[in-house]
Amino acid sequence: MPDPVSREEVLAELGRIEASRDFQDSARLVALLRFLVEETLLGNGAQLKEVVIGNALYEREPAYDPRIDSTVRVEMRRLRRKLIDYFAGDGREDPVAITIPTGQYAAIFTPRAAPPAAIAAEEPASAPLFEAGQGATAAVLPFLALSRDPAEQDLADRLTDEITFILSQWEGLRMAPRGAVLRYRESASTGRPAAAELGVDAVLHGSLRRHGDILRVIAELSDGQGYVLWSDRFDTPDADQLQVLERIARTLTSRLGIDSSQVRAQTMRPRPGAVQVMAAISHGRRLLDSQRPDALHRAMALFERLARSASDFARGHTGIADCACDLYRLGLLDRATAARMAREAAQNALRIDPASAEAHAALGTIAAWIDFDRTGAEAWFARAAQLGETARAARIRGVALLLLQREPEGAARQLRIARTLEPISAHQDIAEAISFFQGRQFTALAERFGRAPRVQAAAEARYYGALALLETGAPQAAREVVAEIADELADLPDLALGAAEIAARLGDGAAGAATAERPASHFARATLAMALGRHAEAIDALMACVAREDLARAWLRTDRRFDPLRGMPAFEALVTAVRDARPCGNR
Repeated sequence: MPDPVSREEVLAELGRIEASRDFQDSARLVALLRFLVEETLLGNGAQLKEVVIGNALYEREPAYDPRIDSTVRVEMRRLRRKLIDYFAGDGREDPVAITIPTGQYAAIFTPRAAPPAAIAAEEPASAPLFEAGQGATAAVLPFLALSRDPAEQDLADRLTDEITFILSQWEGLRMAPRGAVLRYRESASTGRPAAAELGVDAVLHGSLRRHGDILRVIAELSDGQGYVLWSDRFDTPDADQLQVLERIARTLTSRLGIDSSQVRAQTMRPRPGAVQVMAAISHGRRLLDSQRPDALHRAMALFERLARSASDFARGHTGIADCACDLYRLGLLDRATAARMAREAAQNALRIDPASAEAHAALGTIAAWIDFDRTGAEAWFARAAQLGETARAARIRGVALLLLQREPEGAARQLRIARTLEPISAHQDIAEAISFFQGRQFTALAERFGRAPRVQAAAEARYYGALALLETGAPQAAREVVAEIADELADLPDLALGAAEIAARLGDGAAGAATAERPASHFARATLAMALGRHAEAIDALMACVAREDLARAWLRTDRRFDPLRGMPAFEALVTAVRDARPCGNR
């Protein structure tokens, strides 16, 4: 549990936020934030409802009615976005974080770690995580079918075998033999006794249950003392049982990946504390995979803490680099800030572990997304693949081939590799959806992410699926998809006006005016303007997008929505500027 934050500390933090550049011209948001903070401090957080806030702040006559007035919902989205921006920028080293999670109005006050310089001065150096040895050891205990149905237990046994098989192929990891773990099938003990008796660093165990046609698997990783350090859950349609089991096993093992060259070479082994750090890294990687703004910020905070506390482990630093790149992709960090953070973190990772596959992949992402350096990106990604292929590296390499070099076949090949390595992944869904859309494969895109939404399909992927439904003549289906994801899109700057864009393309031109004041990127304003037929306005927005060096500017050459502008001198000048952009390097 985090230490409690005093009222004085909260009010001091509120003052810093109100005086910041992010909130200087946002009097309405300042008033909303102060109201929510003060009510929470008074113990009224549970009573904060949309109608309460509307009547207290916006003085509606007659009384505020959330059924016909969306002011509170719109302002709350703006406030959450502003808070994210503030704590990623000027408030990065503030001692207290104020957040308001989606779905509630009560504020949360969290003490934040001291900045690295202060920690270095106040804390002794952390104990090393690794020592001389022959790599890591683990055991997969038999997964249990909670229903006790023999047929489902057979599935659980097959899943255990599949996970054990895949893990046994990892370099630097030795697995306890199947015969040694079978005696734990009916045992409730899955922690200290199993790890101690088997002589392994950690044990993986879990359960399986069917809910209708959905197969749910829960996996947990425990250390030698029996504490559960990490858990994951998979819900997937039970269409082809053998294929489903392999998909779950490959995704699970991918998320638990070891990226330490000395462990892989079996010259070092993890000390007891290393298992806890590795589990935390896996949790951060799962947050990163979701590609949701709130999850990315939580992952960044986690990786920063691990980078400070685990001085001989590169993965905290590579996590920081990947978070910075992904926040830039989503328009939540500017290019200069993302470049500085990502490059510094990746270089720190290489100093710790020169053969880190994740660090080389991070430098490939920086070269592709931030520097627009085609040659450099391919070199870094190729080296990462030699050191140890990862799903993220293959996935981003595929998108980079399409973004920088317009090589659809090479992109598709890399995305297939990524899907094989990590079959269940929100980030993979998003990468495939973007590649389908920019490659104008609208029929495949509509079938994959439009007509039959997959379990836990990412909103970003479904948005592109809705656009594909429009392109393939299924307007009603597109309307239904976007209605389900509209609130999630509002948190993504490039897609914040997505619902209005699709509504406009369906003939509802009034939708644009209704969302004009919402926070959104220049690219989002350009796509909405195109849907409304306002070509001059779209070009103005795209000029701002290119000037700000947002990643979305790369799609000007391929995005179907800008076809009406092609041939216009102003637009062609922008396309040329993007196409001829020189690698940005360290500028």
